[in-house]
Amino acid sequence: MQFPKTWMYIKYFSRIEKKPHGWHFYPLAVLNIFESFIHRKSFRIAHMDLKRQFRALRYSNQNDLSNFELPPIELLSVVAGKDIELIPLVVQQAISTSGNEIVRVTIIVPRRDFESAKNVMSELDLTIEHTVINEEELLSLKIQDRLKSIFGARYGWVLQQFLADDYILRSNAAGVLLVNADTVMLRKMDWLTKDSRQILMTSTEYHPPYYLLLNKIMGVPTLPNNTFITHHMLFQPKVLREIFEHFKIFDLENLLNKIELHCDLNDPSPLCVEFEIYAQGIISIHPELVLYRKFANTTWPRTKENLKKVKYTIEKSSLLEWNSISLHDYA
Repeated sequence: MQFPKTWMYIKYFSRIEKKPHGWHFYPLAVLNIFESFIHRKSFRIAHMDLKRQFRALRYSNQNDLSNFELPPIELLSVVAGKDIELIPLVVQQAISTSGNEIVRVTIIVPRRDFESAKNVMSELDLTIEHTVINEEELLSLKIQDRLKSIFGARYGWVLQQFLADDYILRSNAAGVLLVNADTVMLRKMDWLTKDSRQILMTSTEYHPPYYLLLNKIMGVPTLPNNTFITHHMLFQPKVLREIFEHFKIFDLENLLNKIELHCDLNDPSPLCVEFEIYAQGIISIHPELVLYRKFANTTWPRTKENLKKVKYTIEKSSLLEWNSISLHDYA
């Protein structure tokens, strides 16, 4: 838990046009001392946390790479349940804001949602290639059964990560833009250049179990300089395959073996093996390809009023304060 004033500060400066001054760090560091004392938190961890958050807020919000040649990419979203109603908004905004031409849209859904997702996608009347895939056509039954056995009630959440990895590892596209099913892109983004340089958004979040696991699997620092829990990310499939080879993960079955061996299964949110495994992997083996940018995302409860507000914000682009909005359904 963050000290309230620190949390308010981070929320304020997460906006696109807000950037903290260097001197802001020092009063925040004092607040951080109180935070670590009140919550019996290691001062070293609290200090590193603050430095990482401060760094993330000060990255550039310049997402225009139009001086470079931009290759076409794919759009991917793994969707289930109530999030299906957001498909039109999520897909249309991802397409319209991407500086890289999106030439294919893929939606992965559970079997029970297959027909409703197909109907929603058909109503979009897209002129580009698009498909809805039953999740059972991707991962082997062996992996699905093991995920159910290991993660129980968290099965669906972990399954989504494995489905994204599976699709991207198989892809021959230059890039696959993975967007969470509840996240709406608002602002133009150039994601990837022809020479494989790409934007990575940096988050202010830090959840220790993610990095304790990746430290065991890939040697990632348990207190990394940057974190990437960003709700959307451009993946280069060739780089993801290279990460799996370089760190001797090789395939999803072997990844699951390593997770089962090292994961803290008592934690309700023990792993991030799509966004973080890719981001930490690429900065380890190809740091020259990474362009760090400010995340500038906000989270709103999914209500009718907020959906109207999002659509109004899209129409009135001069009102944009964020790169994206995540509409979480807490029901």
